[in-house]
Order: sequence, then C-alpha cells, then structure tokens
Amino acid sequence: MFKINDYVVYGSTGVCQIIDISKEKNLSNDEIQYYVLQPETIVTALKAFPLVFIIAMILEKFIVGKVADKLVNVFSLPTDSFNSHILFRTFFTVIGMSIIMTNVGGILASGFSLEVIKEFPINWPRNFCVVIFLELLIVQPIARTVMRIMHDKNETHLDDRLSA
Repeated sequence: MFKINDYVVYGSTGVCQIIDISKEKNLSNDEIQYYVLQPETIVTALKAFPLVFIIAMILEKFIVGKVADKLVNVFSLPTDSFNSHILFRTFFTVIGMSIIMTNVGGILASGFSLEVIKEFPINWPRNFCVVIFLELLIVQPIARTVMRIMHDKNETHLDDRLSA
C-alpha cells in the first residue's frame, strides 16, 4: 500500500515519513506488515502555521491586547515615558500570548488531553523566555526602526507639501 519515504498522517502525531517496512509474525503465526514511522515535526508545524497565526492575531486583538492595555494603565503613570509604556505593553502581551499559545500548541500537537496540562509547567517558561528575548532584542528594535523611518518620510513629505 505505502512505500518507504511516503508521508502519512498518523493520529495526533501528525505527518510522518515511512522510513522502513517490516514483516513480523504474530502469536497465531500470521505475517503482519508494520510501518516504521518518523514524525515530521517541521512539516506538521508549517501546515499548522496559517491556523496558528490566525488564532494568535485574533487573540491578541480581542483578548490579550485589551488586557495588556489595562495592565499598562495599572502599572504605569501617564507621566511615564513612552518607552516604559511600550515595555510594559510588550511584557504583558508576551505573558498572555505565551500562556495561551503554549496551550494551543499543545492541543494541536497532542489533541485535547491531560498531557497538555501536565506539560504546561515545563513548556510555558521556555516559551516565555524565548518569546520575550525575541520580542525585546529583535522584533521591537526592528519595529521601532521601521516606524521611525516611516515617521521621517511622512514628515519630509509633509514639509514638501507645506513648502510648495
């Protein structure tokens, strides 16, 4: 039916590659064919990415972002700097999104099971640390640079229109 190097979907494991096919005899001496599978995590992750991305955007817009904004107002003053507001917003957003997406990822990988809850205390701190690192040291500096460039271009464009 299948051959070596074919890809199959196997239960909650997801996409697997057949790396070997073996035949063994069972207790009644019947020969049974077995497939040796290797999970293809990257293929599964890439296939799930659009769904996960949509879920993340919806959650950030309608739930996590609103909660983060309220927490920023609780933990900062209107007189605090713009950077402190951005730092608080980033921190609270990363906490919320990492908690929710750790669970979403677990459910997508394992289905609705007790295993997702058991693995949460192990997976969430790792996910939080990775995301806060990426957000503070890579994503936010790039976003601020892009926004500064866009602001400068708009200012130049406005100056040109006013001087004309």
